[in-house]
Amino acid sequence: MTLARTPAAPFSSTPFTAMCQIPSSTPRPHSSVVVDGNDRAPARSMLRAVGFTDEDFQKPQIAVVSNASDMTPCNVHLGE
Repeated sequence: MTLARTPAAPFSSTPFTAMCQIPSSTPRPHSSVVVDGNDRAPARSMLRAVGFTDEDFQKPQIAVVSNASDMTPCNVHLGE
């Protein structure tokens, strides 16, 4: 089976933080973009499923990731 690949969109030169509405009063400006607010309930539910607690959402979150994986079809091409 051959999967059609769509060309990736070019990266924006605008920093991620400039594209997001980051509250200036929060001590965790990047984490708040991901998990704070009613519209981020799906993100919080995913993190709760892997063990996050209410206290964890008050802390800055740091992610260590590798995007290459052959575990799921949506990521199998990333190691190429």
